[in-house]
Amino acid sequence: NQDGASNGLMAPNGLSQQSVIRAACNNAGVKPESIQYAECHGTGTSLGDPIEARALGQTYGQARFTDSLRIGSVKSNIGHCEAAAGVAGLIKLSLMIHRKKLYATANFNRPNPGIDLDGWRLRVQSETETWENTEGVLRGSVSSFGFGGTNAHLILESPSGKAAVKLPNAEGANGPSTAGMVRPDLDSGISPNLLLLSARSQQSLANRARDLLNYVAARPMVNLADLCYLIAKKRDIHKYKVSIVFQSRQELILQLEQIVNGEDLPANAQSGYSSSTSRKGIVLVYPGQGQLEQGMGSKLYASESVFRQTIDEIRPFYLDLTGADIIHSIRGPSHKSSYRMDLMQGGLFALQAGLTQLWKSLGLEPGAAVGHSLGEVTAAWATGALDLESALKVVALRSRIQQKEGGAGLMAAVAIKPQEFQSIQGALEITDVEIAAVNGPESL
Repeated sequence: NQDGASNGLMAPNGLSQQSVIRAACNNAGVKPESIQYAECHGTGTSLGDPIEARALGQTYGQARFTDSLRIGSVKSNIGHCEAAAGVAGLIKLSLMIHRKKLYATANFNRPNPGIDLDGWRLRVQSETETWENTEGVLRGSVSSFGFGGTNAHLILESPSGKAAVKLPNAEGANGPSTAGMVRPDLDSGISPNLLLLSARSQQSLANRARDLLNYVAARPMVNLADLCYLIAKKRDIHKYKVSIVFQSRQELILQLEQIVNGEDLPANAQSGYSSSTSRKGIVLVYPGQGQLEQGMGSKLYASESVFRQTIDEIRPFYLDLTGADIIHSIRGPSHKSSYRMDLMQGGLFALQAGLTQLWKSLGLEPGAAVGHSLGEVTAAWATGALDLESALKVVALRSRIQQKEGGAGLMAAVAIKPQEFQSIQGALEITDVEIAAVNGPESL
């Protein structure tokens, strides 16, 4: 990515560095806490190094619960190679993984006073030692930041040891070869996919399904998640529609064959006609606080990279504002959480925001959003009325006030008309009860 506007050539953008690190993890399909070593750009400057270290801490460091992230830089050995600096770091990390060695950072005596190693859960690799991991995979990252503000971040890992699958060329003479090595778990079915198809007539819809069936059947290496995303986001919406949910390539092929043959679709598929062709006819409704169950987003966090990336983006901001780590609400054990307002409301906002981004990635673009109570803040963020940082500040302040005022009174939901309550209140001379909210014509 790019720094964009900054304070000058010598002032990097820490938020851009965090963003490129999260994007690299998302693209690689790995969790930040799985990175064991980071090869830093590490120019040795009083300003640049603390900014880079903080970005590593906010992404990799904060995701760790037991150990610290090892860091180092090849510049301590050979100096700055300018345009070749990133390649030098890549070569060093590749050799470290190949030789299973964590090499010491040369000439390291004391850390930069602007770097909070303990607080950011970082550790300078000061001694050469064997690189071991209980899970067997050695995984590291390397950063390279250009003089003009371009940021690059790459993740490398050791071979898994599994036998790769050799696939035949399915493209033919007129297309690029698909022969090569792919992961055996390419269609493991961990996460379901949503396919949306539309056409101007029922016959055209069947034709589109047939074309897609032939395409998928001939290309065993095609990324099905990317395919669904591109169809949903880049194709025009027409009046005849069908949507299917699948978890494997074989399941997708089976359902496409059913559409082509005019057979009944499974329960998780929908088809029909709609006169609307707008992409923006959907309204998202965000509920209020309700009850938070710890771990309610654990499966989404583990299986959906877009959801996980959103949570990881929110987490450090909200932690700085409140000291509450929402990851315990999202990934914690499945039992009722303690009644702590900042943790509950921050976790619920993050859950709603993560679901919103996940839906958008599947092609569901809301035309409007409304919310109740806490959901009003999420709706304001989802529609662009508030940026993420401002929305989190509102959630933090709101939860702080409610925590402070909690226990000062009681509330009850009553099925009664406002006028009837006011009549009873006057007749009995009740002075210490007020109407807090009118939820409906006969609901207080």
